[in-house]
Amino acid sequence: LDYNNYANEQLLKGKSVLAETTNHIFWLVIIVSGIALILATTLAVTITRTLTRLYDKLEHAVKLREEIVEVVSHDLKSPLTALGLNIDLLRKFASSSKLTPENIEMRAKSLMRSQAQMTGLIHDILDVSKINTGHFLIEKQKCSASALVNEVTEAIEPLASQKEITIQTQIDSNLPDLFCDRGRIIQV
Repeated sequence: LDYNNYANEQLLKGKSVLAETTNHIFWLVIIVSGIALILATTLAVTITRTLTRLYDKLEHAVKLREEIVEVVSHDLKSPLTALGLNIDLLRKFASSSKLTPENIEMRAKSLMRSQAQMTGLIHDILDVSKINTGHFLIEKQKCSASALVNEVTEAIEPLASQKEITIQTQIDSNLPDLFCDRGRIIQV
């Protein structure tokens, strides 16, 4: 009988220890699950914030690219138009027997300036790193105001001529020299 009582006592103690251990394991699982949920939520929030920042930076980069493409497109149209119009004028002069050495020389100079302007623009496009780092240089140099006005006038003269507009300039010979980026002034 003592053996049965002892066995029953041990069985009751074992059940009690088992119940207590199961209770501890239950609470341990609850705590670990809570910590895992907090970590997962924190990680999800961090990932979401990071992705949002990256998306905002990507949107900004796309807007910058669109602005650059818009400016470049506009800037390339002017010299391309001048090239086309000068070529068209040379053809007209050739067919109307107004082709004089002076006309050829004037048109050739205009074509060469337009070509040089486009080459400069293409170099600017290719040097994107300067734009990205904010080191886009303005190359200031001494420049004759009258020469600058004459060059721009000659460049737009074919377009004006096509639209039957006459351009006349009057430049004071006493104008001081400018200190500017000649290429950027002509570009505008």
